[in-house]
Amino acid sequence: MRRAFLALAAFAVVAASAQAADWPQWRGPNRDGVAPDSPTLVDSFPKEGPKKAWESEPIPGGDKGGFSQPVVAEGKVFVFYNCRFDRPIAVRTLTRAELTALGWMSGIAWKSKPLGPPSNTHNRSSSALLLGDKLVVGNESQLVALDVKTGEVAWSNRALGDEAASPVAWTSGGRTLLLAAAGGKLAAVDPADGKTVWSVPAGTTGSTPVVSGDVAVFCTSGKDIGLVAYRLKPDGAEKLWSVPLIEWGASVLISGKHVWAVGGGNGTEGFGEKNKGRAVCVEIETGKVAWDEPLGPGAEPSSPILADGKLLAEVGPWLFLIKASPDKHELLDKAGLGLASWTSPAFSDGFLFVRTGKNVACYDLRKP
Repeated sequence: MRRAFLALAAFAVVAASAQAADWPQWRGPNRDGVAPDSPTLVDSFPKEGPKKAWESEPIPGGDKGGFSQPVVAEGKVFVFYNCRFDRPIAVRTLTRAELTALGWMSGIAWKSKPLGPPSNTHNRSSSALLLGDKLVVGNESQLVALDVKTGEVAWSNRALGDEAASPVAWTSGGRTLLLAAAGGKLAAVDPADGKTVWSVPAGTTGSTPVVSGDVAVFCTSGKDIGLVAYRLKPDGAEKLWSVPLIEWGASVLISGKHVWAVGGGNGTEGFGEKNKGRAVCVEIETGKVAWDEPLGPGAEPSSPILADGKLLAEVGPWLFLIKASPDKHELLDKAGLGLASWTSPAFSDGFLFVRTGKNVACYDLRKP
């Protein structure tokens, strides 16, 4: 008999000492993969690999335990995981004393009603976005907002189902809109009532849009779209450019005048090479490719992190360390760490938090 349960694990973190360095949500403080305050990091790894600070007790990752990114907040690491087993297992229950030691309330503040019918084997959804008094999340049937105090549904938009990409907030002219890449389109949504303000065709994607000023960039799995940028306006969006990097899940990085992206390793064709991942750097205004380099076959990349002028990219079981320069591609180093595919890392104060196939691990990347 196949059994499944959902759990939230938490660990005390000796590495993270200040809230300013927290990685409290999907893709970090600003939901864009950028670590704004990073210490100086190593330029290469020791022969034996990056320095491991600690690893957790067994927590399955990947197909056996889910693909969610860890988050770091107030000295703790939180991991949501979905365990599936062929045989019954012992279920660990946290005691009231353990909950108190972790700083949790010993009780559930609220629990929402089911937000859609079950689908496939894992009920895919986006990462939640806290915006004002609402918690916004997308799943395969709708984009929905919950009241943060009660858990009641404030609104839902069923035209924006099939969402694995997480929503982001965009503010222009004093007005804040939600941007959602879902249902084959990029849509702007009024967070007050959930109504679609505008939408444009954007292909199939699980890549979260990253916004710089009035430009949004994300990856798609459409061969006629690929890596794409849109100029955002209050009443619509205009496609600026696209680059044929075919990627369904990994989100991009933006720094200065350039976009960095990894992708093409999910059984699709990126730059005409089947099932071979690539790393690219593109001018954000023009779409001109500054450089592109192969990552290797079956890359299965996750969303990278930018810290101390370096890209930290999980590519299948490997951690890549790439210099974030538009002048040329420079792979500083890579290390095989047994990382779980498609699972993005978290970063805090020079420490990288990753999920492997068997647990959560923390690596010290600070330069001595």
